[in-house]
Amino acid sequence: MAVSPKVAVTTKQFDAYLLALKRKMGRKATWETLIKGEAASILAAAAGFTGRAKAGDIRKKYTIKARRKKLSKGGITPQNEKLVPFIPLEKGGKKYYTKNYYPQKVWDRLKARMKFYEDRAVARIFSGKATWFLCAKKAGIKGAALSKFEASASINKAISAQAGSYKSNSTENGTERAGMFKYAIEIFNAADCCLNQTAKGTGAMKRAIKGRLKFFRENNKHGVFKDAQQMATKYPGVMVKKSS
Repeated sequence: MAVSPKVAVTTKQFDAYLLALKRKMGRKATWETLIKGEAASILAAAAGFTGRAKAGDIRKKYTIKARRKKLSKGGITPQNEKLVPFIPLEKGGKKYYTKNYYPQKVWDRLKARMKFYEDRAVARIFSGKATWFLCAKKAGIKGAALSKFEASASINKAISAQAGSYKSNSTENGTERAGMFKYAIEIFNAADCCLNQTAKGTGAMKRAIKGRLKFFRENNKHGVFKDAQQMATKYPGVMVKKSS
């Protein structure tokens, strides 16, 4: 299960787990539904473990105080230390440094542009989490399985705020690998918003896999796999027949 071109999550132990789970379920589950169900659980857990920025911290970056050229004690108007050092007024245009003074007309444009970047960044707070959701959708995971993802409204808001950039499969993707007697799902995620120091997406995926292995061991310990009804409850959507 690749996570980025430079960082990979080893799935050898997890593959062994899938085989053990399939043996426990027998013919009550197909490989496709089993793998899709487990992939949905892991990706949803990874999304939950993936960090996000705080709206308050974002606003500190884009809230600039009005500057006055003369202060009673001299110097310049103090700004928040987290304030961005510069922004362009047009995409790809000249950089305007936030430490400088500007004519009122330029100042008004600067303030408006700062507000634009602030609103966009706040809307994108869940972007890192959203990449796992998109990996699931692109891998053919649908319907109730996607309900495992928490904060779906915020995730969809982040997707909309990306203005279509998620449509590309070059940054994150989920691919089904199906053959006559084989089935697998490959997950690829190299999105900066997921792998940066705040989000820590690689660690989130490792935690999700580890948690799923623990879930299996606990279920096995408590005899879940001896009862079809309990299996259906613990592993919903994996085509397990409930006992009458």
